[in-house]
Amino acid sequence: MSYSVRVSESAAKEIELLPKSEIPKIVSKNERLSANPRPAGCKRLVGLPEKLWRIRSGNYRIVYSY
Repeated sequence: MSYSVRVSESAAKEIELLPKSEIPKIVSKNERLSANPRPAGCKRLVGLPEKLWRIRSGNYRIVYSY
């Protein structure tokens, strides 16, 4: 099974502001979510009305839902 990955406009703008060395790492991790939306190390965020998950990429967190 494969999932589609969509990046919001606001997230895309935030990614553009990151250090250039970090962008390929974050984009790669984000794209891999299409094959496996719950990779090793993912955590569910609690206390929110919607089901959100996060994965880490260095010092950054990618927050997503599926």
